[in-house]
Amino acid sequence: MSLKIVFMLFTAVFLLSHCGGGDGDDGGYMSPAKFNVSGKISGDVLSGVTITLTGAASASVVTDASGSYSFSNLVNGDYAVTPSLTGYSFSPATRNVTVSGAHQTNIHFTATAVATPMYSISGKVDGAAQTGITINLTGAASASTVTDAGGNYSFSHVENGSYTITPFLAGYSFHPASLSVTVHHANVTGQNFIAVASTGAVVANHLSAAEFYSIPTQYIHAAKSDLHIAYGHTSHGSQLITGMEALASADSLYAWNQGGTAGALDLRDGAMAGDVGYYPDWVNNTRGYLGKPNPATGRGIGHPDVNVVIWSWCGQVSSATAQSIISEYLTPMAQLEADYPGIKFVYMTGHLDGTGTAGNLFLRNQQIRNCCMANHKILFDFADIESYDPDGATNFMLMKANDNCDYDSNGDGYQDANWAAKWIASNPTHQLTGLASTVCDGCCAHSQGLNCILKGQAAWWLWARLAGWRD
Repeated sequence: MSLKIVFMLFTAVFLLSHCGGGDGDDGGYMSPAKFNVSGKISGDVLSGVTITLTGAASASVVTDASGSYSFSNLVNGDYAVTPSLTGYSFSPATRNVTVSGAHQTNIHFTATAVATPMYSISGKVDGAAQTGITINLTGAASASTVTDAGGNYSFSHVENGSYTITPFLAGYSFHPASLSVTVHHANVTGQNFIAVASTGAVVANHLSAAEFYSIPTQYIHAAKSDLHIAYGHTSHGSQLITGMEALASADSLYAWNQGGTAGALDLRDGAMAGDVGYYPDWVNNTRGYLGKPNPATGRGIGHPDVNVVIWSWCGQVSSATAQSIISEYLTPMAQLEADYPGIKFVYMTGHLDGTGTAGNLFLRNQQIRNCCMANHKILFDFADIESYDPDGATNFMLMKANDNCDYDSNGDGYQDANWAAKWIASNPTHQLTGLASTVCDGCCAHSQGLNCILKGQAAWWLWARLAGWRD
C-alpha cells in the first residue's frame, strides 16, 4: 500500500473520531447539563404555597402536602426563589441561588401566619330610650351587643368588610332603621340612632323623609295598588305635590296620577277645594266629595274607592287659638273619622312662620301633635319636616326658621341664612341636590326645592305605612 493511501486512511479515521460521524442528527452537539433547585416550607403552613422562580429562567410551582417543592431542568445561572401565600409571611422573603454545575437543594423557608387586622365599630342611641337596646351586626361577620346607660355601643375585633347595624328594643322604632358601614383599615365611629317610642300613631316627619330610600319596594307597589287618596290644599300644600312630581320624574317607581292609571298611585290632587283653614267649608267640601257614608264599607257613596283623605293648612295655624284648633279642626276631623270608618284621615301641622318656640304657631302645632299621639291618629308633620336639613342634626325651628327655610344664624332676631341653600352648597354631588335642582325657581311654593323634595319623600313614607309597612 502506498504511503499516500495510508495517509488518506489515517486522516479519515482521525476526522471520524474527533468530529463525529455515523447517522446521528445532532452534528456532534452535546446538550448542556440540567440541574434542580428544591427545598421545603416549614412553619405555620406547608401545602399550597406558591414558589416563584425568576432569573435565568422563570417558573412557578405549588408546595405539596409536606411543604416540598422542586424546579427541574435548569441551566447554570443566577436565580431568585420567592414563596407567597395570602395571610402568611416567609423568612427569608426571597433566596438568591446560583446553579453552577450542581443541583441546589435545601432552599428552605419558614412560614408565619400574619394576624388579620382588627378594627371597631361604635356609636350611640339617643332619644326615647338609651339603655338595654340590642344592636345587631350582620354582614362579613355577625355579632350583637347591648347599649350601656349612656346609649353607647361598640363592636371590637371587626375585620375589613361590609356590615349592617340594626337596633332593636320592643316598643320602639329607630331612625334610621339600620345603617350600612364599610370597615377599611380603620375604626368606624359615629354610627348613631334615635329611638322613638311606639305610640300607635303614624307620624310622617323629617325622620320619615330620611328613611325614604329604606322603604321596601313591595310597599311602594302596595300603596299604588291599595290607596286612593283625596287631597285638599292651597299653595303651601302644593309642596307635597311638587316633591312627588320630582321623585316620579327621576324614577317611575314613584309614578302617580289622578285615577291611578297605568299602575301609578291614585292621588287626586285638589279633590276638595280650599284648605283646612277655612271652616266650615273644608268639612262641607269633604262630605260633598265623599258623599253620604255607606255603612257597609265605611266610605262615601260619591267616591266609594277613596280610602285616604288629607288636608293641608295655609297660614291659619299661626293665628288660631287653642279653642279654634279644637272646635274647627280636631273635633270635625274626629267626627269625619267616626262617620267614615273605612277612610284614613290624615292630620297636618301648619308651616313655619319664623316665630320659633315663643310663637303661637309652635303651641298650636304641639296641640295638634299631642292630640294625634294621644289618640293614635295619622299625622303629616309639615312643620317638623321643614325644621331640619337632610343631615337632621339641627332643629332650625329653634332658630326661628320660616317656610322659606330662612333662619337666624347668629341670634340677633333676623333670618340671615337659609338652611336649604347652605346644605346644597355643601353637598353639590348628593342625590338630593340633584333632585332639588329639577324643581324650577319658584316652583316650590313659598319655599326651596330641597324642602319640596323632603316633603315628597315623607309623603311616600306615609303612603307606604298606610299600605301596611311596619304593621
